Amino acid sequence: MEGAGGVVLRALAKLGLTDQMRRLNIAAAWPQAVGPHIAARTAVHSFSRGVLHVRAASPAWQNELSYLKADLLAKLNARLEKPCVRELRVRCGDLAPTPVKPPASSAVQPPSASQKAHARQVSAPIADPSARQAFERMLLTALGRPPTGPPLG
Repeated sequence: MEGAGGVVLRALAKLGLTDQMRRLNIAAAWPQAVGPHIAARTAVHSFSRGVLHVRAASPAWQNELSYLKADLLAKLNARLEKPCVRELRVRCGDLAPTPVKPPASSAVQPPSASQKAHARQVSAPIADPSARQAFERMLLTALGRPPTGPPLG
């Protein structure tokens, strides 16, 4: 029997969303890795090909983080299941994420019969019925939505 996490990661890989999953894992690990003082003044912006882009609240914090790069990378990679961050790039900027408005034509499409069958097949190893149903709904929702905004990974 495989755990729900493995099923989710396999499903995301099939959908081509592994970089987004890595970014979410990195963003979740960032505050614990850097501590509350730095986390309050920074935000994970993007992750691609081993390069993590972080926003800093001010030029002074950008400069400070440049001195701490090696230590921050070591602490962050230690918190991740698979160390995947090779480089840290820091820029000064707005810490609040910019909301992306989907185009008017991006309505959620109802899932096709093959998508429903795929969701059932991928979620079958999840033993808990409520977790399995929630995962199927999440997967079908993701399959029915066109991509919006810039790529995260």
